Amino acid sequence: TAEIRAWLADHGFDTIDYKGHPKDAQRELSHPDYRVIIPAQALEMFMAGTHYDAVLGVRSSALLFARQLYPATTAVEAFGWSRVRFKSAAEKLDMAHTFAAVGVAIHP
Repeated sequence: TAEIRAWLADHGFDTIDYKGHPKDAQRELSHPDYRVIIPAQALEMFMAGTHYDAVLGVRSSALLFARQLYPATTAVEAFGWSRVRFKSAAEKLDMAHTFAAVGVAIHP
């Protein structure tokens, strides 16, 4: 959370929408300053109709979708990979290759 907040501040973001991940019921990456959004439709449909200047997360497929949907001027960044428990080294490598192939920046 601190890394993401620092990145947002460093890049001038002060209005932040937060959509929790289905596997994160505790909303661990949220912050009291964030506006929690709960789209009525599938996230992909919501994103298709909503422009964002940045999409940040950890390893969600939403990052892959964002990179394909939004222009190159939209930052798409994955944080905290050094703390993620992947099922195997191969899974981490495969995911890293996929993220890199579509242009999702990975922060350790």
